Amino acid sequence: MQKKTWAEKLRGLGFYAIIASAVAFVVSGPGHRFGLMDLGTAFDVTRGAVGFAALALVASLVGLLLPSKQALAPKLPRTLATIAIAGLVIFQFYSIRQQFRAVPPIHDISTDLVNPPEFVLLAADRASASNPLAYAGAEVARQQAVAYADIQPLRFSETTPAAVIAAAMAVAQNMGFDPIQSAAEDGRLEATDTTFWYGYKDDLIVRALASGSDVIVDLRSKSRIGQSDLGKNAARIREFSAALQRAMR
Repeated sequence: MQKKTWAEKLRGLGFYAIIASAVAFVVSGPGHRFGLMDLGTAFDVTRGAVGFAALALVASLVGLLLPSKQALAPKLPRTLATIAIAGLVIFQFYSIRQQFRAVPPIHDISTDLVNPPEFVLLAADRASASNPLAYAGAEVARQQAVAYADIQPLRFSETTPAAVIAAAMAVAQNMGFDPIQSAAEDGRLEATDTTFWYGYKDDLIVRALASGSDVIVDLRSKSRIGQSDLGKNAARIREFSAALQRAMR
């Protein structure tokens, strides 16, 4: 049996490292979502997945460039696939890091920065959340105003708060929020959005108040855990606002 060269050993190491990366990544999100690990551990496992991907990339590239007495052709597709997958994992992690730096480190977004809607119907659900119910105040409002100037209240004419809440209920259902609680008589809807991979829970409030013959609608989206939301709450308000405007036409 012919002894493996360093080139072959490195290509093999790269292949097994990318398998370890894939396993770590697959375990991290569902592991937290289903209560098998806390958030810190899940993040550590995710970072481990990126580390394995970096090892796979370096080992495979070096193994590909080193001279070898054995023919490369039989293992070339596997090595190239390893390099491609590892590069994709690292690029995705880099993109998330860039997004983290591009948005303010806040997790509570409201269309009303002076009198944000308050959680009432979901107050008990958020009792154990690390991020408190109360709005953080002026500094968060300042950062939002700079980063998300487009987040503004909605105004609808010739309708009622109850009609707006009914439309908001349909929008929340279509967007997959669960649970959804409403008090149409108070012009209020509150709902929870659970992210697919890690199972993060963010909560949304829709507040509809009569103003003369119009209805002013304010929305607030707040994460239960974490400091930065990577812009997710602002994106959720934008999506919900657009869908509600279509529903009210």
